[in-house]
Amino acid sequence: MPVRRAIIKDIAGYKLRAGRRFTVPGVLDILQDLNVRGRPVDQRCGTHKIWVARNFSATCPNGCIISNGLASMGIALPGAVAAALHDPKRRIVAVMGDGGFLMNSQELETAKRLNVGATMIVFNDNDYGLISWKQQMSRGRSTGTKLGNPDIKRYAESFGIKGYKQGPSENLRNNWPRP
Repeated sequence: MPVRRAIIKDIAGYKLRAGRRFTVPGVLDILQDLNVRGRPVDQRCGTHKIWVARNFSATCPNGCIISNGLASMGIALPGAVAAALHDPKRRIVAVMGDGGFLMNSQELETAKRLNVGATMIVFNDNDYGLISWKQQMSRGRSTGTKLGNPDIKRYAESFGIKGYKQGPSENLRNNWPRP
């Protein structure tokens, strides 16, 4: 089987199913559907870049922007604000982990003050997940990676920004917050 077809078949196996836990690739699959329907979507991420790089196909110029090289954690939120300021007509979506979000979450104030239209998706696992995973591979345990997060929905609302906390996966496709 050619490599591209094998990857597409593998990606199809990540679709979210009713009653199952959310997964990063499952949510990316939904974003891909929105992109395919003519909605330009930007992806910016730190720790989730492996899934984005592998599973998300850009269908427009600059449709998938990834922090690469040193992979600066915390770039997703301020990067999305900058992208929205650069091209206000474009729908910007940024995906990030909770650790990366908290590194620059104060930029929600900038987004609100400058009336920036962007959607931020925060994957919350209360951990610096990639660091934890690499520590597990290297040492068989992780140290200092757990996070005690605020209620991220209420945190966004404290800046006057609409916040959502997604429930069961069966509701996601029909109730996706529109930017």
